[in-house]
Amino acid sequence: MKKQLLSIILALLMLFSLPAVSHSASAEVSSGQCGDNLYWVFDEHTGTLTVTGNGAMWEFDRDANTPPWYAFRESIVNVDLREGVTGIGDYAFDQCTGIETVSIPNSVTSIGEAAFFRCRALKEIVFPNAVTEIGRYAFCECEHLKEVVIPNSVTTVSEGLFYRCTLLGSVVIGNGATKIGDSAFSFCWRLTTVTIGNSVTSIGQDAFRSCNLTEIRFPDSVTRIGRNAFIYCGNLTEINIPDNVTNIGVGAFESCINLKSVIIGNGVEFIYGYT
Repeated sequence: MKKQLLSIILALLMLFSLPAVSHSASAEVSSGQCGDNLYWVFDEHTGTLTVTGNGAMWEFDRDANTPPWYAFRESIVNVDLREGVTGIGDYAFDQCTGIETVSIPNSVTSIGEAAFFRCRALKEIVFPNAVTEIGRYAFCECEHLKEVVIPNSVTTVSEGLFYRCTLLGSVVIGNGATKIGDSAFSFCWRLTTVTIGNSVTSIGQDAFRSCNLTEIRFPDSVTRIGRNAFIYCGNLTEINIPDNVTNIGVGAFESCINLKSVIIGNGVEFIYGYT
């Protein structure tokens, strides 16, 4: 009986003397594949997610096919995409609310739908000149972006691209874009300055809804201004619509209560109600 009791005591002593197992060590650095020839690693110490390799990312979504770093979406602070990456997948960094910086190499040609949706801490984005396509809602609700330059290589300012970027104050749209999509800059309440490239022909519905614009200069290329395009731009004081514009949609300038000067070109055929 004494031997049995002694064995139990020794076993307990050994159990309590074992070093504690750290669960954080294995979580500090995680890695995997995110494209046919792309690989990612996340360093928890620095908050940096790095993507290396060649080619485009896989496409992701919010359901069963979330990106492989989804578990870290609130911990990622920096995104470092290395030269060789050609495409950023749909929903790649969707709701990564802690991202502050993104490095996009010159090799990237496309940015997918909702790729940076609700990256609320993102302060700056620099597009390489190789980018030709930026998907719908790619930077929707990136609330800390303050200025954006869309390069000449981009052909369409997509629907909802910068929707509700509430600190965005300045936008330059390159000369390659032919269309500004619906709600592209809706509810960018601090947006005061917009430069529209000289190839834009169409400005979509609600494109600049509730912005803080004081003046808008349309290039001669514009032929259509969509429904509610500038509705509730309460500080807009001057409008000069070029001769090539043939259609102005319903409510295009509704509730622009401080308008003092309006010049409508000779080409306008339709001005719909409540404009």
